[in-house]
Amino acid sequence: MNLIKLKKKPPKLEENLVCPLSGLPLGLRPESGGGAALVTPDRRIFYPRESGVFNLIPDPLPSPLADKAALWRQLQENAMLGYEMAPFLNLFATGGPVARYLAAFMDLRGLVLEVGCGPQRGVPAYIPSENPVVYWGLDPLLGEQPRDFPFLLGMAELLPFGSAVFDSLVYCSCLDHMIDYAQALRQAARVLKPGGCINLALDLIEKSEPRPAWLDKIRRGASQTLRATLRKGPLWALNYALAMARLNTPHGAADPFHWRFPTLSGVKNTLQEAGFKGFVEQQRGGLIFLRAYKD
Repeated sequence: MNLIKLKKKPPKLEENLVCPLSGLPLGLRPESGGGAALVTPDRRIFYPRESGVFNLIPDPLPSPLADKAALWRQLQENAMLGYEMAPFLNLFATGGPVARYLAAFMDLRGLVLEVGCGPQRGVPAYIPSENPVVYWGLDPLLGEQPRDFPFLLGMAELLPFGSAVFDSLVYCSCLDHMIDYAQALRQAARVLKPGGCINLALDLIEKSEPRPAWLDKIRRGASQTLRATLRKGPLWALNYALAMARLNTPHGAADPFHWRFPTLSGVKNTLQEAGFKGFVEQQRGGLIFLRAYKD
């Protein structure tokens, strides 16, 4: 992993935020009870602080994202339940060989933003602990609070940051949760500095054709049941599997947690169109690690 230390004072999260709808800078507005909200200069749009965290998810969502807002929110609720019941099933956040493989593969430098960092309190296991980089996280799930790192509620499709802010970006098994992953990757190109690196872990093995939904359900269910059995025993794993089976799968979604699984070729084509080059990929089982650099 290529690590480059920041030579100046680390920036503050709040000082780099913009309205995800208008792109206007945001300022603090005192609220009753001693709280604060972020507001645009014209005072027309504001974003509240929830449980000590600023929520930069617009409500309502703009079109065309609004057309799938209910579906997206249902998927987020399902995901949170899954995390709460079995946090150890998150292979990336809890460490182990998968997290080590990703850590060794990524090219991290300077100011790092992870989009879809998950609900866990601590810094993910694939981010170096010796503090050679500055790490920020963004996720639509509030998760555990307070976090051990600067954290923001937000959407990948509507990143609330100015242009060319970050040196590195991380997207770890999250594109399949997004309403419009192509828009999210275009946003990634906008907030990344020229020469900066985007690092992705993709839960797929297909090069160009999407996997059938029924095959995904079988593969995913079998893998999680096996890991849950080894960790908690067969009875606990059975109860977990039954709880997951009862979750509502929104119409059009691949399963109760994922909107759809993008193909590797689709992701690479979108990144290339957004101005990325220098692709490097590595397959680890059913995962593909991918990185590219912004022109």
